[in-house]
Amino acid sequence: MAPGVQCMNHYCPERLSGYSGSYVPNTQAIYNSADWMSTLTSLQNEKGYLEGLLSKTVTTLNALRDKQTRNERSLIANPSPRTKKKKIQQNRWRTDKTIKTCEKEEKTVLDCLQVCKNNISTLETIFKQMEMSSTAADCYSSDRCSYSESATTAFDWNGWADEGDMSPFQKRSHRAFSFPSIPPEVRVDEIHLGEAVAAETRRPPRLPPRRRAPPPAAVLPPVPPNSAHIQFHHSTLSPDAACFEPSITHYPHADKKPELDKLSISGLLSS
Repeated sequence: MAPGVQCMNHYCPERLSGYSGSYVPNTQAIYNSADWMSTLTSLQNEKGYLEGLLSKTVTTLNALRDKQTRNERSLIANPSPRTKKKKIQQNRWRTDKTIKTCEKEEKTVLDCLQVCKNNISTLETIFKQMEMSSTAADCYSSDRCSYSESATTAFDWNGWADEGDMSPFQKRSHRAFSFPSIPPEVRVDEIHLGEAVAAETRRPPRLPPRRRAPPPAAVLPPVPPNSAHIQFHHSTLSPDAACFEPSITHYPHADKKPELDKLSISGLLSS
């Protein structure tokens, strides 16, 4: 059973009186997907049969209930002789038994019809999932074929199976230098490689340093005047002037008390 699909219900109703073939097969016992289409067809036929049977049962049940209502009215409204009354009572009893049987058949048919509809919806869901999976598989196979038929790139590296121990990326980044054989007696300053180094390994000469242009004159701050120049000597001071020394002033001794003015109020109070 596909994931996400509800399980089919198996329901074996009681055999209906006077009818045959009103049963639901056990669809859970079917594991071969090739038999699902035939099972779906049989379930659809079973659904049509059950719907027709339900219609007949409902019609019969309504007719029996109308007959039972007439029997009840005849017993209550019209007083009749004893023999006729007894016959009406027997008909009412038989009609009541038939009504109960029809009600039971109606319930059974309704249950069978509900189970049949659930099984049909389950099989239809399974078929939809199978169609979706087959469509996805076809798309995957077509995409895979288109990818395999597309042109392959020139870069072909069979892992580490080649003779070298480096990948093509490492071979491009690590380029070997080729130097000529130098005898041991040659001095270092006499070695001239010349064209021994491959042209692709040579480095281009360094670019000359960029000279920064001087900023414009409007950006530079104004130069302060040189005060040491002769034209800026306008001071009246002269280096030949005598040094200024402050004179020493004598203050009265701190122990000598000042004379109080006795004419003032503070002097009178202190005296």
